[in-house]
Amino acid sequence: MKIQYIAALFAATALAVPATESQADTWEVTVQNTLSEEYVTQFVLAPVEHDSHFFDETGSLTYEARALALQGLPYFLAGNIGPEAIIGNGPDKVGSLPGRTLPGNTGSFTMETEAGVVRFMSMVSTQNEPDNYVMGIVDLAHSDEVSVPMQRFDLGENEGRDRHAYVSSGEVLVTFRRLN
Repeated sequence: MKIQYIAALFAATALAVPATESQADTWEVTVQNTLSEEYVTQFVLAPVEHDSHFFDETGSLTYEARALALQGLPYFLAGNIGPEAIIGNGPDKVGSLPGRTLPGNTGSFTMETEAGVVRFMSMVSTQNEPDNYVMGIVDLAHSDEVSVPMQRFDLGENEGRDRHAYVSSGEVLVTFRRLN
């Protein structure tokens, strides 16, 4: 009898608490590329809950993240992450490849997400270094506008290290501005 009473009380409490549906926010994302000679490719953005798609258990980039870092191919990584992944395009083309942001240029795109904290990544073109990428994390939960200087990393493949190393920060600045 006591168990039935507790179950009934729990059910009544559950009905009394209104369900809240989270709503996605719309963000304008502006990428400012201040690199003097290199462009950045399309971005992959995803909630940090999906970091296991960016990094393996050793902290190295996954195969899919490496495809973005080395070849500028966002679709493997975004496909593995699933519907919460966002591919952000820059305004320029390099050859037949769209979605680039050329040196000295700025590009913008919009995205919708319910995430509070988002990781984002892009390849740096291969003119100077064949294996560099930029990455950042943004906390969207506490501000309507936030700018993040991306960190640049070298995968170390052409040096024979096969481990990423920090190179610099700030040559690519990404600003997130809430639109709703």
